Amino acid sequence: MSKIEITEAYVLAAVERAARHRPPGHTEKVPMSAIYAHAGVETNSREGRQLHRTMLALEGRELTRAKRLGFVVWALTSAGRARLARLREAGGLPVLPESPQHRDWRLACALAKDHIGELWAELQATVEQASELLQTPTPGPPSPDASSGPSSDVWFEYGDRLHTAARNLAGASYCLWEWREPQDARADIDTEQDPADDAYDPEERRARVARRRARRNPLNWSPNPKPAFLGQAIREAREHQALTPAELASAADLSERQLHNIETGRAWTDYLLLSELAEAMSVQPKAIIARALEHQASERTA
Repeated sequence: MSKIEITEAYVLAAVERAARHRPPGHTEKVPMSAIYAHAGVETNSREGRQLHRTMLALEGRELTRAKRLGFVVWALTSAGRARLARLREAGGLPVLPESPQHRDWRLACALAKDHIGELWAELQATVEQASELLQTPTPGPPSPDASSGPSSDVWFEYGDRLHTAARNLAGASYCLWEWREPQDARADIDTEQDPADDAYDPEERRARVARRRARRNPLNWSPNPKPAFLGQAIREAREHQALTPAELASAADLSERQLHNIETGRAWTDYLLLSELAEAMSVQPKAIIARALEHQASERTA
């Protein structure tokens, strides 16, 4: 990571952007981990310690802090906002590194580009296999007679396979071609809506929105890492945020033993649990997955 000059203005700008990129309905108070992420510094690095010291020096004047769910959160005061406004007007606002939401977009686009071909081929193969089944006799009572058609279980299986393959391709297609590059001026939140929805009745609009849920999540269509590598990535994220196992386990409503088993690869975590762990660490689940896949790829080439 390149050297960053931690000035008061730089710290205020990082806090402001972290607050600006919060999802709708959230307060402007942001956790320390989010400020580190927007400032582009490691928690325990020299720059990270300098950032924290600078924030403490600004407390009471241009920054204020409180506690939320056991975590320290920070926000700009009116004086802090006024100072940034003056800097912006004078063209002296510090330049921040890539924002977390832009990094998420870039990562999803890269993963989609890498996997769109195989996802297309997977759907094509599944359609062709289902088409072959349609060449068999029409369905009838289960019978050893070769003239009988496929059983209901075969059609259920292909229904699931076609559904999954089509959704996987849809998610990658959206990330690669339809997800617009985020801008720092506002939070990049997927509303899961489209202007064309106005042409449909309310029930159909709800159905279309429901189908788009989690379309920005590469976990739904990119390769899943093995538990050992996922656990390693979770542990690294926890240590990066300077959280103890007890603190993270408590935030995710787990026992320390459960967290230990996850971090050591002895237990698998589903997406819901991974999301809870990631939220407690103020990181995106897909960022943890991407790190785990990097470890897995390195293991294969070692």
